[in-house]
Amino acid sequence: MSQSAGHLLMVRPAAFGYNRETAPSNGFQHQPAGDVSEAALKQFNTVVDRIQGRGIRVVVVEDSKNNPSPDSVFPNNWVTFHPDGTIFLFPMASLKRRTERRREVLDLVTEATGYNMKLLTDLSPYEKEGKFLEGTGSMVFDHINKHVYMSRSRRSSETVLNDFCQRTGYLPVVFNSNLFNGIPVYHTNVLLSIGTSVAVICPGAIAPEARPQILAQLEQSGRTLITITPEEMGAFCANILEVKDASGSPVFLISEHAIQSMHPARLRKLEQAADLLACDVSVIEEVGGGSIRCMAAEVFWEKSNRTVKVIEVTDTVTAERCYALRWSVLRAPWGKPKGSEMDELDGKVFLTAALSEKGEITGTARLQTAGAGTAQIRYMAVDPAWQGKGVGKALIARLESEALQTGHTEIILQARENAVPFYRSSGYTVVEKTFLLYDSIQHFLMKKLLK
Repeated sequence: MSQSAGHLLMVRPAAFGYNRETAPSNGFQHQPAGDVSEAALKQFNTVVDRIQGRGIRVVVVEDSKNNPSPDSVFPNNWVTFHPDGTIFLFPMASLKRRTERRREVLDLVTEATGYNMKLLTDLSPYEKEGKFLEGTGSMVFDHINKHVYMSRSRRSSETVLNDFCQRTGYLPVVFNSNLFNGIPVYHTNVLLSIGTSVAVICPGAIAPEARPQILAQLEQSGRTLITITPEEMGAFCANILEVKDASGSPVFLISEHAIQSMHPARLRKLEQAADLLACDVSVIEEVGGGSIRCMAAEVFWEKSNRTVKVIEVTDTVTAERCYALRWSVLRAPWGKPKGSEMDELDGKVFLTAALSEKGEITGTARLQTAGAGTAQIRYMAVDPAWQGKGVGKALIARLESEALQTGHTEIILQARENAVPFYRSSGYTVVEKTFLLYDSIQHFLMKKLLK
């Protein structure tokens, strides 16, 4: 499963304001001097325009005019959309917020995105027991490794989390935390954000006895850690969200306040992982106690009318067709002759072909051994007509499966600069800048640890 989603749900607030019910547990909220609903609405509309202008798909739903919630702008707390068609509804501590769980919102999302809802799982009955789990506020997911992190708090119950994990197959990683005033951090996504290749975390907010385990767990996931200070956490530097645009490239949504507050060295690390899209949500942060990450519920669903299957190539005819595609994509645009796309290992190592329903070869890639426990992907080529249709992802999945079956524990590859975001979205991290092919194509060594 991809770490970042291609669609977002955002709810336009009808009466944004200070919620007295959530304030005791949310140390980031501050009561305003007057009505801020118009200012918040203006910021919301600008944010949506900026996100959509970057090529990121957003479904905007209006808050209920008859029974508006002061926190409706934070839909991630009450719903999650999963790629298998399961939708979860979550128990929330604030009585005022429970009206946000509206079936018409789910219907609008499914209509706009083509999401096929197969199962609706409602965990809100836990509210009767005084137990809460406020969506991706309480939970921060490592979708690639199927781990979910949660800081215990009044609004984040371990009982409900375990129920969720039993239903989804995720492994819970639970710990304690503290704010400046000694109370637990109300939502985990304030102190931790996990992207495809990096994780932003505030170690100082995590209880000392749990800190080494949490940091080690994140490092073992293959991500680069960006550790921020409690002061940076207070400026919402960890309350950020990786999404992907229409091309599949990763983008971090981050507030302008966080951009201005994060140490330049840490900000550069974040920029190396993905493009940053900064948005002014200062009113929403100050009064609502949540930032840009809280304003978006991810919809993990990719609609496609085309399907592919990936096979191992064992016959000469199919192999020749793969080499022809390899040449046309990787060599012909630079005026290189036929034959330049091959080397001495062809015919001796694992070769794949992605096939359309009509039997067209839509993509190809090769796997070879690069050392003890290390496999290497080479010659990844996707037909331009099929790029962005999941062919590359399907090839990588097949190659990773083969690598695991043959005893490899990691995969490396040399990625062209324009392909780095694609490989990052599949869990690969940049090791170093390497060679320049044909004096014009910069390559980067990337790797991924296999489970």
